[in-house]
Amino acid sequence: MRTLLDSILAPTPHITSRNLRAYQLFAIGPLVAAVIHASVLVLFASLGVTAMAVANVASVALYLVMFALNRRGHHMAVAVLAAIELMLHQVASVHFVGWDAGFQYYLIVAGTVVFFLPSGRTLTKLLVLLATATTFLALLFLGGAPVHALNPTVLAVLSAVNIASVFVLLGLFAWTYVRAAEDAEDRADAQHQRVVDLLHNILPVSIAQRLEDRPGIIADRFDDATILFADIVGFTPLAERTDPADLVALLDAVFSDLDDLVVDLALEKIKTIGDAYMVAAGVPEHRPDHCQAIARFALGAMDVIAAQSAQRGVDLQLRIGIHRGPVVAGVIGKKRLLYDLWGDTVNTAARMESHGKPGAIQVSEAVREALCEDFELEHRGAIAVKGKGSMQTWWLRG
Repeated sequence: MRTLLDSILAPTPHITSRNLRAYQLFAIGPLVAAVIHASVLVLFASLGVTAMAVANVASVALYLVMFALNRRGHHMAVAVLAAIELMLHQVASVHFVGWDAGFQYYLIVAGTVVFFLPSGRTLTKLLVLLATATTFLALLFLGGAPVHALNPTVLAVLSAVNIASVFVLLGLFAWTYVRAAEDAEDRADAQHQRVVDLLHNILPVSIAQRLEDRPGIIADRFDDATILFADIVGFTPLAERTDPADLVALLDAVFSDLDDLVVDLALEKIKTIGDAYMVAAGVPEHRPDHCQAIARFALGAMDVIAAQSAQRGVDLQLRIGIHRGPVVAGVIGKKRLLYDLWGDTVNTAARMESHGKPGAIQVSEAVREALCEDFELEHRGAIAVKGKGSMQTWWLRG
């Protein structure tokens, strides 16, 4: 019993956007009820029903107390007091002016209004519903002749007004909560779309959709894909003598232009590692021109770095390496998900970059074979590649 009482008297800890609309009704409800009871007070006084006039004076005072409690966050206490007031008031109304006046129908509102509150124990709400339903049935089956027999026309008007008021109140609550539900759904949809958009920025669209449909490990093998690594030459000493904000702005400008190039050529940006940029074609969707698309990106990246150098008055150069072959691709980790590639092809592409020269694009023999008919290439010769031994490499010139 003490726990139940505490749950009724306890203030709502925090009003969120989720339940704000519910409490807005309770904020104005007691004042509206006080005005209505004041009007009915005048009516009963004019009809000579003194007992009901006094009852309405008490009700007005009680609703003003509820208004003060509501402002202090005691929303469940207000709902329970309102239910108690309505039960006592309707018992008095049926006793003094009879069932035909229709005041008892407000018990329907009293029994349901507590369920519109997001807070509060379910047991409390069920007890209020049980109490109001029991009171309604007791008045229906046990009520006798009224103390004051009102004029039939007055009874008809009161009944019509009271029944209409009950429908208006229930409709108002239902409309308010339908709006609240629709607003919540709209916010949820918008939030979901933001999450989807963010996921699509982090992962390839097809991979993001697979994760949404079937969460778990994603791992695929591709028999032929092209990998490119690009590195800004001399970036470390540049970072040591450049203001941090300017340095980040420079890197952001370069990588943003490269990102635009990735979108234009329908490639997949894999990741950035410090001042290095990794991009692939042929994953996660196969495309027959993956090698040519990466070659166009490499040439475009050289134009990007030249434009940024001229614009910012710094000497920037890229060193780029490209290789093609089979790769394994998948998503790893639980946080900050990353779509990554593994295999000898990836390692060799990285070696093509690290064994290259500033301002040049070095490609492997496998890449040259795919590009020789459409691109200008210059034979570099055999070079010793760490972990690979001697490899024939070429410069991509245009």
